[in-house]
Amino acid sequence: MSDIFDAYGLPESCEITSPPTMTYNSVAWAAGDNGRNWQPYLMGKYYWPGGLSKENTFTLETCISLYRSLGFEQISDKDLDYEQGIERLAIYVDDTNRVSHVARQIADEFIAKYPERADLKQARGKWTSKIEDKEDICHKYANDIEGSLGYIVVVMTRPSQE
Repeated sequence: MSDIFDAYGLPESCEITSPPTMTYNSVAWAAGDNGRNWQPYLMGKYYWPGGLSKENTFTLETCISLYRSLGFEQISDKDLDYEQGIERLAIYVDDTNRVSHVARQIADEFIAKYPERADLKQARGKWTSKIEDKEDICHKYANDIEGSLGYIVVVMTRPSQE
């Protein structure tokens, strides 16, 4: 079993779905990009969408603005249930209220975007996460990974982009 299970306190029900890579992070993976690492600071080294503030810290407000620019809207409750035709993200913060992780619910449009990822086809309705510079994992519930990766404070949705 991979060291990430112990290091991050992940339940054994989580499945590793990719080899470790530093190419992208959870922010990028949740946005559907596995080719770049997304950070609002350290200009030149990381990608950040044009028109968004490049702050020195990655605040919750910055994260919400990022996903709004991609068509997601914050919902008033933390509804994490799968719903056909809806893409869903969960934003996690650490004890200092800094964004620590973003997870994405696996829906048809995400499966279609990565046809080479056979693991996604069997995981509709589950959640996918990129664990820092480690592996991607699949987990049944968004809150399965709360703890060392932070705690869910915001859920955002958008209609499917198929």
